[in-house]
Amino acid sequence: MSGIDADIITEIKKRLGINKIEVKEESFPNLFETLKTDNSIDMAVGGIFITPEGEESLEFTKPLYKETETVIVPEFSNINYKSDLKKLVVGVERGTIFVDLAQEWKKNGLVKDIIIFESTSDLLNSINNRKIDAGIADSIVVNSLLTKDNNKLPLRTLKDYTPELHGTIGMAVRKNDISLLNSVNKIIEEMRADGTLYAILVENGLDKNNII
Repeated sequence: MSGIDADIITEIKKRLGINKIEVKEESFPNLFETLKTDNSIDMAVGGIFITPEGEESLEFTKPLYKETETVIVPEFSNINYKSDLKKLVVGVERGTIFVDLAQEWKKNGLVKDIIIFESTSDLLNSINNRKIDAGIADSIVVNSLLTKDNNKLPLRTLKDYTPELHGTIGMAVRKNDISLLNSVNKIIEEMRADGTLYAILVENGLDKNNII
């Protein structure tokens, strides 16, 4: 596990005096259900938007940072503006808030069709292999993947695209784990106050637009 949320949870672990964190991977579409049913898991972490739907069945920590969506296309394509998507097929990851956005675009004739994938990796690979024309995904995750030294996918994001979704990212716990939630929230506030949270965000490439 690496990235912004990993760095944040590692700092929380240290301040809570926990020696080790066990990481269990789960597909994003099943993340909330697994947290609710698997008692061996304490928290769900990983670019999770805090939404009213999620808050109906889970508790979320205090917001960590702001996030938006981005549109991904092949590096060598003629797609440069949102208006270029009208006759194209767009992909999104199942379980994300971007599914609703894509369905709204299709309903309004802004895209030809949408295809739903089980992971961001599957989505990006399908764009690269020209199985779909473009994709909508988490801007921070995508920008991180596309700037990694070992990334070989010739993809890019639309530079002139204006995000339509503006949300906040948090970590989720079960409804009855109030003690854990309060402890983590206390640490998050300490990290915000002493500048540690800000430093983590900047180290991971975020800027003032992502800061809460």
